[in-house]
Amino acid sequence: MKNLKNKINSGRYKPGNLFPKSKVYYQLPVSRLVKQSLQIRQGILSDSGALVISTGKFTGRSPADKFIVKDEETAATVDRNKFNNPVPEGCFLLLRSALLDYLDKQIHIWVRDAFACANPALRLPFRIVNEEPRCNHFAANMFIAPSAKELKGFDPEWLVLEAPGLFADPLIHGTRQSNFTVVSFKRKTILIGGTGWTGGPYGTGSRISIAHTRAIINAALDGSLAKTVFLPHPVFGLQIPESCPGIPQDMLKPWRTWPDKEQYDLAADALAGKFSENYKQYETSNV
Repeated sequence: MKNLKNKINSGRYKPGNLFPKSKVYYQLPVSRLVKQSLQIRQGILSDSGALVISTGKFTGRSPADKFIVKDEETAATVDRNKFNNPVPEGCFLLLRSALLDYLDKQIHIWVRDAFACANPALRLPFRIVNEEPRCNHFAANMFIAPSAKELKGFDPEWLVLEAPGLFADPLIHGTRQSNFTVVSFKRKTILIGGTGWTGGPYGTGSRISIAHTRAIINAALDGSLAKTVFLPHPVFGLQIPESCPGIPQDMLKPWRTWPDKEQYDLAADALAGKFSENYKQYETSNV
């Protein structure tokens, strides 16, 4: 772990040695990222062929949970407001250490090199490290892909570390709650993490455990998930496996994790109604 942190500090972000214990998927085409996301049931295809995913309780930006490290470079240069919350550098380092420890233990990691900004004179090279293929897909859409020639000598100036399964501790990491986006201009690093939910509505349920999340991903990628029977969800129609190695049976039936099944049914019907209402804006007009 010490060597890993030294590589981060020195800027030597080589895809093959950044996380030597993990299988690193480097610079995958979008088609493969879509296929992997579908394999681990992290999304479905729309009628136009686009990948559709659920973002859980976070349906948009969370500006109150974005932080910029306050240090000698930003103390007098960043306009502190509701969207540029300060966080001490010590808290950032603790959170970065926790995130690196977490990613270093993952069996699979997705890495992408890309540029930000279309103007070559202002362009910044980024390396993005993701815990999940769908997030690497998002990065592929957000940033500019380097050419094959540019990749040969690619030297990332900024590093993005993203792990939905890693949750911040506000008392230790200086965040508002468990989800976070923390930017350090001094160290040119962005940390992102903290999503996922089960066992009841927000405020009463709990986040899906990291062990269960990883078990599902591993079962999909090693092929064992393909050997089980899938049944459709009664409301959403999503295909749910009857069994999965390392996952309790009740976890695969979300209504069983709620203390009140009637409350689950009402919540599911209400959510389905919101989806249907939202899709109306995309319906083709006869006019």
